[in-house]
This record gives sequence, structure tokens and C-alpha cells, in this order.
Amino acid sequence: MKNKGKLVSLLLSVLLVSLILSFTPQTKDLGMALNRGAEQNSTQGILVPQELRSIRAGISHAPIYISSDSNFTDTVSAEGWDGEGTEEDPYVIEGYDIDRNGEDGHCIWIENTTVHFVIRDCYLANANQTERAGIMLNNVSNCRIENNMFYKNLYGISAWTEHCTIIDNQLIGNEIVTDYQIWLYIANQTSVIGNSISGSNYGIRGIGCQDTMIEGNIVRDGNNYGFSMVISTNITLVDNVFINNNVMGISIELCDEATLIRNFCNDSMVGIYFVDISDCIVSGCTLEDNDQGFLITNGNNILCTDSRFLDSTFQGVQISGSTSSNHFQWNTFKNNPTNFESISSGNDLEYCYYDDYTGIDVNDDGFGETSYTSAGPVPAVDDHPLVYDPAAPVWSPSPMDQLIEYGQSLNYQLNVVSASPIVDWSISETADFLIDDIGVVSNKAMLETGTHPVGVTATNIYGFSVSGSFTVTVEDTTDPVWITHIVERQYMFGTPIEFQVSAWDLAGIQSWVLSDTENFTLAEISFADTGIATITGDTNLAVGVYPIALSAYDAHGNVATAEFTVTITEATPPPGGTDGTGFIVSTVGLGIAVMALIMALVSLITTRKRD
Repeated sequence: MKNKGKLVSLLLSVLLVSLILSFTPQTKDLGMALNRGAEQNSTQGILVPQELRSIRAGISHAPIYISSDSNFTDTVSAEGWDGEGTEEDPYVIEGYDIDRNGEDGHCIWIENTTVHFVIRDCYLANANQTERAGIMLNNVSNCRIENNMFYKNLYGISAWTEHCTIIDNQLIGNEIVTDYQIWLYIANQTSVIGNSISGSNYGIRGIGCQDTMIEGNIVRDGNNYGFSMVISTNITLVDNVFINNNVMGISIELCDEATLIRNFCNDSMVGIYFVDISDCIVSGCTLEDNDQGFLITNGNNILCTDSRFLDSTFQGVQISGSTSSNHFQWNTFKNNPTNFESISSGNDLEYCYYDDYTGIDVNDDGFGETSYTSAGPVPAVDDHPLVYDPAAPVWSPSPMDQLIEYGQSLNYQLNVVSASPIVDWSISETADFLIDDIGVVSNKAMLETGTHPVGVTATNIYGFSVSGSFTVTVEDTTDPVWITHIVERQYMFGTPIEFQVSAWDLAGIQSWVLSDTENFTLAEISFADTGIATITGDTNLAVGVYPIALSAYDAHGNVATAEFTVTITEATPPPGGTDGTGFIVSTVGLGIAVMALIMALVSLITTRKRD
């Protein structure tokens, strides 16, 4: 009985060890948790100094003289010049160095022509004898004088012309030698544009002209006048700069219908001088550091508005002689010993700013409660003087393009410099953007990717404004985020394979890519900005290790990729199922138990035989 008890005990021990060795616990996907995420002021500007140099254009050439249309045609043929003399295909004279070296004569002389022609890229110098010019045009129509350099000629360009343009030339002189850099003598429908002029008695001078445009020129360091026009009609000066011209910046005499817009004059005896002139407009001009800013003698029906009279030695404006019916509105007078002096009657001031005004603005509307009275024996009275400089605001800095990430809020501060209070900010794209009362631009809702143009305007208390524009570019460079913790996965052979992976992106998960589509399948669903991928595998997938790369793409092409493995382990259940304990016994474990039972029986039989 004693030995029989030992045998039973041994058998139970072997079976217990075998069961422990053969037990393999099953893993289970426990689900997932979704954690959703959220989320500029002066006309003066910067002036480029004149380059006092003489650089040759390239090809030396004798002086050119053309006397008629037929002579022009013959000369073109002889010289081999391009063009047909038409508006679409003009004759072209270009790339020549013509230097008179002080000898008598013009560099280029053309007269009595109507054909279309261009003179460009030439160096024309030292035609400095009496009435000699770099280019002499006499009774000429349909020409274009472009991008030439004129050096120390008595006249740079002398033009008796019609329908001609003088553009982008550089005219360098010597105030003793050069009389007129551009001399317009009966020049009708002629434009002088973008030229750089220095060192002469007169930068641009004209007489008997009609419908003449003077635009974007820089005239400096003249001994007498920067610009002078006499006995002419319908003259327009726009965006010109006149610096350090000794006597006058701009002088217009015995003319009708002159229009001056955004011109700048400084460091002259008189910035702008009108004499015996009527029906004129001066708007947006700046006259600074002159003895007198604006002098009118015998001028009538002149409107001067939005202009600035600064730092004069004597008067900002003086009107005298037989001068009446002139109107000064919305101008600025600062740092002048006398801002406005009226020696003639019948002229009015209104809505101007005077730095010597001593009245107050009780109701804060920007206008003084008491009038302003000018200097002079017949003073003009402004009943609505301004308490602030009315100059339009300027950007500081200009609006700049913005770049933000998709989902990010825009918070862009615009900045202006303004002498008077800014009372209104406006924005063009009201559907997507807001602007507050201090100029901060923000978006109303989340902006789609792409470029959004925005226009903005700041307006001061007097209604003067500055406008600008910028773009807001929205880009998405953020990869999706995994919600599910990515882990290695293990299944026993024959066990159903199914698990879920989720990802989140503000733009939404648009698609999934599974690397192993031979052994696994993928089904996907989306909920707004969250995507869920369900991966399943064949129940009879062979034992082994299967590497997987799973990629989630958002709506803008950004991707998050996870790499993990699915491992299939061997598992053979016994006939009839489990052992009743909920464990599955493997083949190896069962073999060990059988061998232990046989060994125990052999030992028992042997013992009994011995007994």
C-alpha cells in the first residue's frame, strides 16, 4: 500500500508539471480610446545720386544729319538701320558714341520728318557751341528718344516736336556750359518721362507748348530753374522731383490749364512760382526747405489741395498782385515763420492745418472751434481749421504676406503712422476675415488650404486713407496622429485575427494603405476628423511572423506610418476540446504526460514482481 501511494503521488506530480509547461495564455485586443484634438509718407523718397560719368555706348560714329522723310529713308538704307519708319516698325538709331569735342554742330540733327523713329542707347557729348544740342529735333513728329546719355551739351535735347516721347534718358551737364537739358520749343502732345537731369541752367524749359506731359523726372543741382514753362496750354506735371535748383523748382508763366500732382520741390528760392496764370490745380505736392514754398502773382482760379508747405525760410504761401478766386483746402503748414500771407483779396482758406493755430477742439471732431486768420494786409480766414495734420496715413511697415498652418488662427497686427487718429479699419474679405478697431486681422472660421487675398484700408479722422493688400497662405504640413497605441500582435493558429487601429487629423483621414494585402485585408471608416481601420486575417494563416506597415493619409497628403508584426503561434487542441479547466493542452505537453504514465506503470509492475 505504501508503494502504491508513492506511485499515485508521482503520477500526479508529472501530470501537473506537464500541464504547466503546456499552458499558453491567449491574448485579446481590449479595444481603443478616442482622444480627439482641437484645434509709407513723403513725396521725396530716396533719390539715387547722379553718376557723373561718361561711359561710351560702344560704336563711334560721325554726327548724324537728316533733313526730310526721303533723306531718312536713304540714310537708313546706307547705314543699315532697322525699321520701316512705321508706328509698328520705326526706324532705329542706336548704340552710337557721338562726341563733338567742343567743335561746332549737333551730335544728331533731324528736321522736317513725319516718319516714326527711335534714338536709343547712344552717348552724345560736348555739343557745347552756341545753340548746339546732343539731339536737335526741328519740326519733327512721331519720335521716341530713349535711354541715352547726354554729357556737357549746350542743349541736351532741343525739341520742336509733335507726338514725341523723351523717356529714361540721363542728362549730365555743367551749369556754366549747359543752358537747357531739355528744351521744348512748340512741343505739342510731347511727353517727358522718367529722365534724370543734373547740372544746368534750366533742367526742362518750354515755350508755346500744348498738351504736354512731364512725369517722373528727377531734376537737381540747377543754376536757375528745375522746370519752366511759358505761354503754354494744358501742361501736366506728375510725380516729378526738383532738388537744389537755385532759383525756382517749378515756374509756370502766362499759361492756362496747368495741373501739378505729387511734385516735390526743395532747396530753391521758390518751390512753385505762378505768374499770370489761371485755371490750375496743385494737388498732393510737397514744398520743403525753400525760401518761399508757393508764390502766386496775378493768378486766378487756382485750386491748391492736399499739399504740404514745410520749413520755409519766409512764407509757406504768398499770394500777391491781381490774384483772386483762389482756393486752398486740406493743406498742411508747418515750420514756416509765416504760414500763409495774403496781399491780395478774394482768396479763401478752408480745412487746412496750421502749426501756429491756438484754438481748441471741444467736441473732438478734429476741427477747431474758432477760425484761423492768415497774415497779410488782406488776410484770408479759415473757418474750419484742423487740429491735426491731415496727411494720409502711411504703412509702417507695409502689409506683409502671412503663412499659417492649417487649423491655426490668424492674428496679424497692421501698423500705420498717422498724425491724426485712425477712426476706421476696413477689410475686403469679410466672409473669412475680421479686422478690429486697432488694425488686428483675424479669421472668422478655420481657413481652407490655399492662398487667400486680403485688402485692408485705414482711414483717419478727416477721411484720408491708405490701402494695402496681402495674402494669407494656409498650408497643411502636419502628419496624422495615432489614437490607438501600436503594439506587436500575437495569435494562436486557428484563432480569428481581427483588430482595429485609429488615427486622427484635423483635415480628416482620407485613406489607408496596408503593406501586406496577401495575408490581411483592411476595411476603413471615417468619423469627421477620425479614421478607423479594421484589419482581419485568415484563420488558417500559417505559423510565423508577419511584418506589417500601416499608413494613414490625411486629406492633404500628409501620412503617418506604423510598423509592427503579427505573430502566429502553433496550437493543437486535444480531441473533445479543452481539459475542462479552460486551458488548451499542446501536443508536447500531452506526450510528456503519456511517457510519465508509462514509466510509472513499468516501475509498479517491476516492484510487484520483486515482491
